[in-house]
Amino acid sequence: MKIFLSSVLISLFAGVFLLLMVSFFVEISEYNLISFLAGTALALVFVVAGFFTFYFAKNVKQKSFNKIVLVSMITRLVLIAAVIVMILKFLDINQLIFMISLFVWYFIFQIWEVISFNKMIAKGI
Repeated sequence: MKIFLSSVLISLFAGVFLLLMVSFFVEISEYNLISFLAGTALALVFVVAGFFTFYFAKNVKQKSFNKIVLVSMITRLVLIAAVIVMILKFLDINQLIFMISLFVWYFIFQIWEVISFNKMIAKGI
C-alpha cells in the first residue's frame, strides 16, 4: 500500500507539472480544467482497480493469478472504452484535453502499476 500511495503522490506532482505545461498552450478555464481533471480521475479509478485486483489475486496459484489479471485487464479496457464513449457523448467537456490527459495519465499509471507490482513481488508482499 505504501508503494501505491507514493505513486499517487508522485502522480499528483506530475499532474500539476502537466497542467502547467498545458497552460502554456491552452487557456486554463474552468471548462478546460474540468476536462483535464475528468481524464485524470478516470485514469486513476482504473489504476486503483488494477491494484485491488493484484491484492486480491496475489495469494492464489500462478495459473489462477494469470487468469484473474488477464480478465481484469480486458474488463478494465472494455469499461474504460464504454465510460469514455459515454463521457464524450453526454458531457459538455473539451474532448481534446480530456483525451490527452486520459491518454498521458493512463500510460503513466500503467508504467507505475507494473513497476509497483514488480517491487511487491520482489519483496514477497
